Amino acid sequence: MSCVASCAQLNEYEILKPLGQGGMGIVYLARDIRLQRHVAIKFVRHAALAQAQRKRLLREGRLLARLSHPNIVQLYSLIDCGDQFALVMEYIAGADLRIHLKEQNPPLSQRLGWVADMARGLDAVHRAGIIHRDLKVENILVARDGTAKLTDFGIAKLSGPSETQHSQAGVICGSYSAMSPEQIRGDSLDKRSDLFALGTVAYSVLCGVHPFAQSSNHLLTAQRILHDKPLAPVQVNPQLSERLSDLIASLLEKEPGHRPASAAVVARQITTELQAESCDTRSTHRLLPADIEVSKKTCLDFAKQHSSLSRVAVAFFALAALLVVLNGFLPTPSVSTYVAVLPPGLNDDREPSSGQLKLIQGVVYDSLEQEAIRIQGLELISREKIRAGSDTPAKLAQALGADVVVTSHVDCAERKCVLTVSRLQGERWSVFDQKRVPVLTDSYLEIANTAQRQLRGLFADKPRAAPVAEYIEEADYLHYLSLYQAFEIDGGDKLKIFEELQALLVRAPRFPPLYRLYSLLALDLYEDSYNSAYLEKLRKVLLTQQALLPESVGVYRQWFALNLAQGRYDQALASIDKMRELEADDGVLFGLTAYLYYHRGQYEEAIPFYQKALAIRQTRSLYYNLALNYWSMGHVADAKNSLDKLFVLSPDDYHGRQLRATLALSSGDLQAAVSAYSQLAETNPSSINLNNLGLAYLLQKQYGAAREAFLKAVALSPNHSNWLLNLADTEKLLANYESANAYYSQVIALSADDSQWAQVRNRALSYAQMGDFVRAIKAVELSQRLAPDNAEVAYNAALVYTLAGELSSALVQVENAVGRGVGPVWFSFSWFDSLCLLPAYGDIFLRLGYRDHCPRKP
Repeated sequence: MSCVASCAQLNEYEILKPLGQGGMGIVYLARDIRLQRHVAIKFVRHAALAQAQRKRLLREGRLLARLSHPNIVQLYSLIDCGDQFALVMEYIAGADLRIHLKEQNPPLSQRLGWVADMARGLDAVHRAGIIHRDLKVENILVARDGTAKLTDFGIAKLSGPSETQHSQAGVICGSYSAMSPEQIRGDSLDKRSDLFALGTVAYSVLCGVHPFAQSSNHLLTAQRILHDKPLAPVQVNPQLSERLSDLIASLLEKEPGHRPASAAVVARQITTELQAESCDTRSTHRLLPADIEVSKKTCLDFAKQHSSLSRVAVAFFALAALLVVLNGFLPTPSVSTYVAVLPPGLNDDREPSSGQLKLIQGVVYDSLEQEAIRIQGLELISREKIRAGSDTPAKLAQALGADVVVTSHVDCAERKCVLTVSRLQGERWSVFDQKRVPVLTDSYLEIANTAQRQLRGLFADKPRAAPVAEYIEEADYLHYLSLYQAFEIDGGDKLKIFEELQALLVRAPRFPPLYRLYSLLALDLYEDSYNSAYLEKLRKVLLTQQALLPESVGVYRQWFALNLAQGRYDQALASIDKMRELEADDGVLFGLTAYLYYHRGQYEEAIPFYQKALAIRQTRSLYYNLALNYWSMGHVADAKNSLDKLFVLSPDDYHGRQLRATLALSSGDLQAAVSAYSQLAETNPSSINLNNLGLAYLLQKQYGAAREAFLKAVALSPNHSNWLLNLADTEKLLANYESANAYYSQVIALSADDSQWAQVRNRALSYAQMGDFVRAIKAVELSQRLAPDNAEVAYNAALVYTLAGELSSALVQVENAVGRGVGPVWFSFSWFDSLCLLPAYGDIFLRLGYRDHCPRKP
């Protein structure tokens, strides 16, 4: 082990045993003494390399260390030990794929899972700007949980003078059996070369033979790759579907332009095959958890949907195969008529109390909305979105993507009122149809029933719904209206309203609007307090609703929101699946699926679903969510472009202004951020606006003002771990260490859910600030697996590694974060000062177009 002893930088590792040896070096199993984890250390001899080749090798290593993905073996550090490099890597306690295939006979579902894993890992590699160049079964490790991981990205090949791994014309690199035609010819390479290699591996894994009859004669193998066409995979393995066979054949096309567009496309189509395989064999492969049963109906639906399709790219979550959202999976897509119901106008010649006027308005508004929900083929646009919009029907419809706008007006005189309900549509948004009817004010239920009959008359081709009187008594209906008004209009005491609503549900358990209001209140109270008790109460209430009332799209949307808040993503998917069975609008399903991907941190997968939803209906909320998704990926320009489209639809959109301020904050335009958030907090002093204002002050080093803003945010949401973490950081910067540690401890206690990347990230930062670096780095690694593309995760990983003294790893994460749009100002905290000792730190910012913000280097 002289190679270890000669490298002082490896003193923090305890070498345990050799794992393997090759022509270019040896691999050891080691223990990271400080972080108490096993690692693999590969030593690569490079004494014979020219200086330029050594520098190139170091650059490649740093680039590879940026990759953090569950289907890639993580490179932690690359250390120059004089005559050799030491690559400190994630240790995988498993065997390579070649051994698994040789010693076992895995089922088709398992083999498909491995190919999907490879494609996902390769997609992450390509998105990082890297070409693998040597993808083969020996370079795929299978972990104990069955996950396939890419490894051996050609660093060792870089050190061999005859195996240089760069994309330059005339250089042949890699293993012949894994080469693409262009690689054999020595042409310049791009990611499509790896796709050919992926096809070769997929063919070998699924068919049991190499597509070009691999030979020990390398020249013969190369000639076959250049000129021969392999047998169709389905001819070799009849278990494969025609779709899958065509996919593999397309990967093995000689012309790069004829191959699939990306590894992501391949991953999606392979995952679809896993869904079909699950239906055919009831396999319990890890992509289909055992506690989620695939029903016979689901499988029949899947087969029917695919019978008329060929080569359709499909995306869905690997954790639950219950939902398949297809591009054009039905002959006639389910697209609803989107309806915006505006608040009623009032004109009263009498002098009733203002309370009665408000109640009449509330009755008409609520009854029209409830009837729109019950009419089949209509999709009601939420009241919240309408409140935030423009005041004219034309501008409102443009912002919301509405097909129809419903207006109403109540004109009262003496004991009678006249109700007018109008349907507006067309290019000029003129009256398409109108109903006018007298109503008595003695009974609010009668007003409600009358309003609902008028709306049904405006949509005469739709089925009629049952009148509200069948579900609730007059007194209880009046109580419901007062609670709705107190919550939605007056901004009353939410907790008091919530308690009264629980009592009302006991008296009127068959009135659907009560459950809708209860859901809104419970989720709102949870967002304010982060008290999960509200979510548990909501779950019990929704179970009661499910037992007493017929299923509907609205009911499953309530379940979707609850499951999302609780991080039960598989159940959220099942809710979407139920909505699809009930023929919910495709645009709604696409939007919800995209939002679910976003919450899981799978931002790349969310984009096509947002685009599909926008193709059906352009709305400000969809553009807002798409912008938020791009921002989370670090694609600031794309986020701003989406916001620009939002402001075309709604120039004064509140949420758009809020996100624009956040973009200014994240990119380091602090003056603009302080100004924007000060205005937002003055208009709406919510905890999120106050927190973001505090962040802007914190970055300006106005710690007193930041502390004041954070204290206000925490007072409004005392269990919000993000706000508490920011307050703890501020207290530490103010040298109030006892208070800081108390807040960090609170954050740790509130961040115990290992399925939520934000909670894991907050826990990591708190541990690091309290000096517990072993737990901090374990949490960082988990957050990176949960959200590998997230800019915040990369930034916080950089901070944790810096505090832990892992400066090489910190540099990698700094470059990752800055490359994803995190502005240099976020690295101005004193916690990053130790990085200024390293010239490479300043080079990262200069290389990406920023000035070196460490002018006072020692």
